[in-house]
Amino acid sequence: MKIHKFFLASFFCVLAFVSKSQKVVEVTASSEVVGVTNKSFETIIYNSTSSDIEKAWRELMKEYDGKVKKSKRDLISSSTMIPLFGSTPQNIYFRTYELNDSTSKIIVAIEVGTDYIDPSSAKGDAAKSFIRTFAFDHSKTKTNAKLQSKERENNQLTSKKRQLVREKEKLEKNLKKWKESIEEAELKLKENIADQEKIDAAIIKSEEAVKTTQSELNSIR
Repeated sequence: MKIHKFFLASFFCVLAFVSKSQKVVEVTASSEVVGVTNKSFETIIYNSTSSDIEKAWRELMKEYDGKVKKSKRDLISSSTMIPLFGSTPQNIYFRTYELNDSTSKIIVAIEVGTDYIDPSSAKGDAAKSFIRTFAFDHSKTKTNAKLQSKERENNQLTSKKRQLVREKEKLEKNLKKWKESIEEAELKLKENIADQEKIDAAIIKSEEAVKTTQSELNSIR
């Protein structure tokens, strides 16, 4: 029974860790006002910046003939024709800001005719799907770019490591040669000193022989 409880507790711990590590892109109703309404939607985008998100949103709105302009903190896309929201032109209000280095929030409100799409309505579900697709695709694109950057950085570090290993091996070989050369030089130095000592002794004897022979020469009359 105790073993069963242990494995059950371990399973829930692993499940909690996996859930916490997942980055889910989920669109929900927002309490924030964008444009002039609080009938808005919000979600999270990962590994991007406000400027990159705004640029991507501008490009998306232009695909639907939206005329995009900046008003204070918001992007306003007027006369936008997204078929998902019907045949009536839409004004779409968009805002984004960074929560931290890797997470940003977007808030979107969609005006169709004289009313805004309510997040709890059927069109609200369509709006959530549209906004989620944008947030999901942008998060994937930016996270993939981040991955490639990290992989390049890792490859550079790995390459540098291989270079350092080769240099170490070369230095070790050279050090062995240098040690052998030093040992050989030290031996030759000792031999040289010994030879000098022998020569010094021979010179002394030779000088004495010269003096003796010189005396001998001088003594001949």
